[in-house]
Amino acid sequence: TAPWEGWTPRGPNEHDQDSLAYQQFFEHGGIKRVYFGSPDDLKADLDMAQGDADSSLVEMAAKAPGVQYWLWRNKRLKGAIKLTTPSGEVVCQGNFKQQVALYGLLKTCAG
Repeated sequence: TAPWEGWTPRGPNEHDQDSLAYQQFFEHGGIKRVYFGSPDDLKADLDMAQGDADSSLVEMAAKAPGVQYWLWRNKRLKGAIKLTTPSGEVVCQGNFKQQVALYGLLKTCAG
């Protein structure tokens, strides 16, 4: 028999959404999703998931023509969610714990 070489490390389960979020944070600098809807729809969905309407959705300046950035923030949560239109890319902003909390909201409304 071969000598025991110790435990072999396993990578994250590709079907586990939480491990994918962890991997995205460290490999891509942020947790990202895609949302197929308008910015107002995203605000309504996030407010419903959060349970209150104490949030703001602000349009931010974009350098690229035809691209718009929208920033969603809630007074009770640290961090923010940035929506890029028309691509629908949604990025959680903040440190890792803040992004995970925001990611929990996104799982309810973004694909």
